Amino acid sequence: MDAIGKILNKRSKKKSGIMIGVTAALVIEYFHQLLKQMFDQEILSDIQALHLKDRVLTIACLNSSAANEIKFSEESIISAINEKFGENTVSSFKYML
Repeated sequence: MDAIGKILNKRSKKKSGIMIGVTAALVIEYFHQLLKQMFDQEILSDIQALHLKDRVLTIACLNSSAANEIKFSEESIISAINEKFGENTVSSFKYML
């Protein structure tokens, strides 16, 4: 059974407004799943993905050490997201402290 993101991507290469919103929500959910696999609960409680716009995932961090932890793993997280949702889904992270 295909994931909803793959089904939606198959139906249309050109993304409509609703498709962009659904993809963004799925990317944010997957981002949090990846963090749960990579980091302990203390770091997770200080990080929240806010939105995806123009291929930039905005992440709110309550402290700079949490932001640094994510920054060190940024390439691997972006690669995992792009592998799941398509090559050009996320290009970078924007950190809000």
